[in-house]
Amino acid sequence: MKSIFDNRRLFIATMHGKELVIGKSLNVSFDIEYYTDVSFNTDMFGTFSGEINRVISPYEAALNKCKLAYDKYGTDLVVASEGSFYMTYGFISTNHELLLLKDFKNNIEIKTEQITYDTNFNGRLFSNEEDLESLEEYLNDIKFPSHAVILRDKEGSVERVEKGIVSSQVLKSKVKEYLSDFNSVYIETDMRAMFNPTRMNAIAKASENLAYKMNSKCPSCFLPGFDVVKREKGLLCEACLKPTKAIIKDVCICTNCAFEKELFYPDGKKMEDPMYCDNCNP
Repeated sequence: MKSIFDNRRLFIATMHGKELVIGKSLNVSFDIEYYTDVSFNTDMFGTFSGEINRVISPYEAALNKCKLAYDKYGTDLVVASEGSFYMTYGFISTNHELLLLKDFKNNIEIKTEQITYDTNFNGRLFSNEEDLESLEEYLNDIKFPSHAVILRDKEGSVERVEKGIVSSQVLKSKVKEYLSDFNSVYIETDMRAMFNPTRMNAIAKASENLAYKMNSKCPSCFLPGFDVVKREKGLLCEACLKPTKAIIKDVCICTNCAFEKELFYPDGKKMEDPMYCDNCNP
């Protein structure tokens, strides 16, 4: 069945090569022509290297990118993404990728999110010869040189920043310069998509999820984007028959007409094993 996205041009709002995976994922499901413009400045909404701090939410940043593309190019179908990196539980590196599709022609907005712990997000200060003895091990841990690094004189500083370094020779030379000029060098992972294959994989997975949502139509208004918006716990324990933390139903809501549908037992089981029951196994 023909989709409302078929035979249309899609602008991918990026300057970091994300069209390579986003366009590929969407082309599998839709007959679309995707394009981008390397001069399209998404850095104005924030940079990973810190020169420009993002002061809005990931969703707002992605939405602003879509609106900017619509205003600048007159394209009525745009997809933008925004990534975030942070530490979970104080020590687990986490990557959150948000993709947003804006169909200005049909007034449709479809959002998807991907959260993964598979990331090399990291940074470390080196200030003496003893520190440098562990440099090679650190570089291996963060997957250098297949993944680029950023150098700065200290954590969070923008006084001097070197980005996109993938050469061992260049890195060694720059490290010597920083130690000579500042007595320290902070080496961190370059999280821009075109310099970070691991992050690009996360964007690819988010793109596949977006394609799925674009193909998922509301049973009431038949517009795309109908998907699970929340999961409710409460599956009964098969021994004590009390609610557990296991999922009992998913709730799908259409962002266009607000039609709601409940999907019971989405994980394929109607009762929970007593092993996972807080009452039976406190």
